[in-house]
Amino acid sequence: MDERNGRFRKKRSNFSIISNEIIRDSTISLKAKGLYALIQSYITLDGFILYKRFLQSKCREGREAFESAWKELKDTGYLVQYRMQEEGTKRFYWEYELLDQKKPYTEKPYDGYVATRQSDVMGNRGNINNTDSINTDCNNTHQSITVDDVMEQIGFSDFSFFDQWQAKEIAMLICDVYNLPDNSVVRIMGQEQQAETVKARYRTLDHYHIVYVLESIRNTKTEIKNVHSYLLTALYNAPTTLETSYQNEISAGL
Repeated sequence: MDERNGRFRKKRSNFSIISNEIIRDSTISLKAKGLYALIQSYITLDGFILYKRFLQSKCREGREAFESAWKELKDTGYLVQYRMQEEGTKRFYWEYELLDQKKPYTEKPYDGYVATRQSDVMGNRGNINNTDSINTDCNNTHQSITVDDVMEQIGFSDFSFFDQWQAKEIAMLICDVYNLPDNSVVRIMGQEQQAETVKARYRTLDHYHIVYVLESIRNTKTEIKNVHSYLLTALYNAPTTLETSYQNEISAGL
């Protein structure tokens, strides 16, 4: 696992000075303000790299309460999440930035993700909306399905710590497909499929399908040149290929 994944960007300060904007913001809960202050106290330390998992270990309220406060900071724009690509590879990792003033959004943020440079991602909004894989004839500016919804669908909490970052990537991809207009076109195995059809297939996916897809990626002996196109197809085929795999195992056992 990349050691950079999930770390915070440093701030140049020797004191834990908290922005008055968030402290006096009546729309922010006390728990979110407390998490903001905790983050601020660590990212200003010289020679210390803060990770999200370290913050979780410092909160006694439990994971659910922590994630609720974390999401609130992202949704309100005080915490920005960046998806970075390792140079020369297809590997991604997360970086976070705590802002003194909340970043204004023109629409609901995509799970807190904001692309600030073209080099940050392989395309816009989770690296699947490009002309090679998905074509739309209208703009879809409102997301009715969230990444959290998809994570619940695929049983995200049941994944091992080392698989969670990949499972989150897949959840983001599925979320983008769910929120495409039904008359959009998604390219599966080189063939154009109506987004409505792809969505219907994706709705049958569960935890075991995602585990199967991750295992398939790890076991492939050929280079995957276009990861997001590969995943679009692998997820589409997973309900049938997993069943076939189980049947073959049963037959071999007999």
